[in-house]
Amino acid sequence: MADVDAREGAEDATDRRRRALRRAEAMKLKRYQHDGHRRRIPGTGAPFPLRAKTEALGVECPGLGLYFASLPLYVAVLVLLGLLATYNVVNNYRADNFSHTYQLRDMDEGKHTCQRDYAVANFVLRGTLGNFCDDVETSDPFYCPATCTARPQSTPCVEQEDEQGDPCHASPPCGGDRQTCCCDMELDRTKTKTPNNAQYWIMYASLCVYCAWLVLLFHVEKRKAARYRASLVSPVDYTVLVQTRSKRKRQPNNRNLYEFFSHYGPVANATLVLQLGKLLEKAKRLHELEIQHQEAASAIRERSACWRYQRHGIEKLARRILKMKERLDREEAVPLLCKGMAFVSFDQEYHANNCIWDHRITFWESILVHLGRMEKPGAKYEGQPLEVTQAPDPSDFRWENSDVTKASLLRRRLLSFGVVGLIIAGGSVGQFYLESWGTDIRLEINEGFREGSGYDDSMPLYGLSFVSGLVVVIGNMVATWAAIRLTPYERWLTKTAEESWLAVKLSLAYLLNAAIMPMLAANRRPESIYASGGLAELAVFVQVLNAFMPDLYSIVQPDTRLYQELRWRWISTQEKMNELFEPDKFKLSVHYASIVKTLGLAYLYAPILPIGYYIGVIGLCFTYCVDRYVALRLTRMPWRLEDQIGKYTRTSLWLLAPLQFILAHFVYRFKDQSGWPLIFWLGIATWAATGALYLGGAFGVARDRGLEDSGTHGLKYDHATHDLVLTWEALVKEKTAAGGLDGLTDFERIVVSHNDLYTPPLPATLPQQLTKSVIAHYQPNKVVYPQNETLLPGQRPETGGPHSRPVPVGDHSEVIEEL
Repeated sequence: MADVDAREGAEDATDRRRRALRRAEAMKLKRYQHDGHRRRIPGTGAPFPLRAKTEALGVECPGLGLYFASLPLYVAVLVLLGLLATYNVVNNYRADNFSHTYQLRDMDEGKHTCQRDYAVANFVLRGTLGNFCDDVETSDPFYCPATCTARPQSTPCVEQEDEQGDPCHASPPCGGDRQTCCCDMELDRTKTKTPNNAQYWIMYASLCVYCAWLVLLFHVEKRKAARYRASLVSPVDYTVLVQTRSKRKRQPNNRNLYEFFSHYGPVANATLVLQLGKLLEKAKRLHELEIQHQEAASAIRERSACWRYQRHGIEKLARRILKMKERLDREEAVPLLCKGMAFVSFDQEYHANNCIWDHRITFWESILVHLGRMEKPGAKYEGQPLEVTQAPDPSDFRWENSDVTKASLLRRRLLSFGVVGLIIAGGSVGQFYLESWGTDIRLEINEGFREGSGYDDSMPLYGLSFVSGLVVVIGNMVATWAAIRLTPYERWLTKTAEESWLAVKLSLAYLLNAAIMPMLAANRRPESIYASGGLAELAVFVQVLNAFMPDLYSIVQPDTRLYQELRWRWISTQEKMNELFEPDKFKLSVHYASIVKTLGLAYLYAPILPIGYYIGVIGLCFTYCVDRYVALRLTRMPWRLEDQIGKYTRTSLWLLAPLQFILAHFVYRFKDQSGWPLIFWLGIATWAATGALYLGGAFGVARDRGLEDSGTHGLKYDHATHDLVLTWEALVKEKTAAGGLDGLTDFERIVVSHNDLYTPPLPATLPQQLTKSVIAHYQPNKVVYPQNETLLPGQRPETGGPHSRPVPVGDHSEVIEEL
């Protein structure tokens, strides 16, 4: 009987796994058909081909389309910078000044040429500036032309001479325990070579190309974002998010919103955002407990007492569920309040743009407002200045975070950044230890302590560089894991802001861990920068491993696959099985941070390792191919995010430009080179000037959503959000014929044509009366509130008055009668 029960349980688990896999496949990115008004038709989704155009990807997911449209530009700039750096690479190889011999001066002023028995330079080191051996601080006399002067001794050092009386063996370089019968090694300044100043001017030209590329990148992303926005009509095109600085909570009154915003045009819908964050969190936690209770009860039925959930565990879960329900029931007596945030949907996009334009503020004006030198432009709502922005997509807004205080937000975000910083600090300790270990090994090799050991003396240093690079990669992966799990704790208002700041945080962590920390470790001994196992060699391993290992890991996903394989047989409910096999979202923030890391490493290491540009080109091409496969075959569609991630990424890249010059000046010791100080200050001035113009909106880089037409052409709000021809019943019939409803995506499980899309998700675990109250508050207005052509105090004339009247209908706004 036990065998029969076990076999039936295994068959049930197999069926649940099959349904979960079918559901997971349906959740991946699909290409949908659209009707005459460019609205998505549910039930028409089909997988994208791997060679799909970025335009098609951008229609379904603008953030993903922008990412794949931008990646080729990152490759292009590395190609351009690599072409410019070709002169530096060739010039470095031609210098060929690393020496396999050194001159020994004995006590009798005699000179002897001594051979070095270790590897002096490899392919990588010969392509660096260290090949010139012209800088006293960064040139190691154990690799460059050098003179070794024997120390005066009271007795001859004949015991160290070989049978042929070789003076080189009688007076090896001093170091370690050897302080007598040795010589002091120092750089031979008569044989050094001076690099051409053209190398430094090429660095300046690279800075100019880099800054020009950033402007081009913005123009491309700006044009693409506007095109993707115009490719699909949605409520976002008609809606603005309004916020005030008022901290006072009040009873909701949507009527005042309609009256105020009607001065910009007819209002289709206006609702204040209720403070439901804590309620939604409790309801979500209750739902999780109920699922856990179902899983435990089912496990006991299937596996009896052998299962880890015992009867007392079930009772404990039941008590927790009852306690959570009592807390939620008590919330019904608390009145619903709101605090300074609302969604306002206008009848036409033109009037939403009026509202945005009236409260538009430039970067420099915002500084004056913060300093108290000017008032914020635009009409005031109940005496409070407004912050008006294009509303996020309904799926982008985090309703559970709408009632978190600013003090709590600041504390949470500082804690999150601190944890990631501790991880980077832990990795840097390992890097400092490995760098010291490598220095000790190098000194032993150079001073002849390993002579006659019978193996290639350079291998330990290569292995140590590889291990150091591996430590960097592992540190980055741990930082990524921690940052992703800490980001929800930071309580951002939208997923776009959450992803944008995650991209910034990861970019900063990656570059600190993979570039800045190794440089600081090497800066303690500048002569090791161009030595075997030094910073230049480490930079190669860091770039190669960081460019390829994370991408390979994202394809293989060994931990996820292993966990699924070990866990699925022991799951007893379908919901838990669905959760186990649910594919991850394509994290745009992580992938943007990854390409910033690849570009940043090549750019920051370029002064000492110009061949790093070539590594970066290969790495980004590999990333492009891998990310295409991962996005279209392995992961879910990312959230429908705005282009804000690209904006934050460009800001991070802009800050990288002067960092290369600063590192070259202080860490790579260019400051003592002839002709460098002029180029250094010229580069900093060029970057500062372009940055001021960039922030000021010059070069046409200021994207103004209030001036963009998303392609509605006068189509009205109720027509744009009207019920689709394909009804829910038709979709159910189609899916049933195809094998069941388990493959329905979240999008297809929602009647997408609601007028009240800006409503919080209400879990079934919320009390019924509370749910009814929330639904009543967000109930859409059945008629359009007419415009008021009277200008408000402080309102710009071009945003009201006659401009608030309905605009003529364009080519795409005909009302289809059958709808």
